Amino acid sequence: EPAIPQLVHALDDDSRYVRGHAAEALRRIGTPEATDVLLDYLLATRWCAISSPQNEWYP
Repeated sequence: EPAIPQLVHALDDDSRYVRGHAAEALRRIGTPEATDVLLDYLLATRWCAISSPQNEWYP
């Protein structure tokens, strides 16, 4: 649980692997705080960064 602030910071890392491991760590911690942080991150990043109205997969 003391690692949550560092994991929050890791969710902004350029490496998708660092972000993925941080997300997994938050899931494993499982406290309400860690779960809230993880859900906020997942909801904010659920859309593909390259999607646009010109793309057939645009929501």
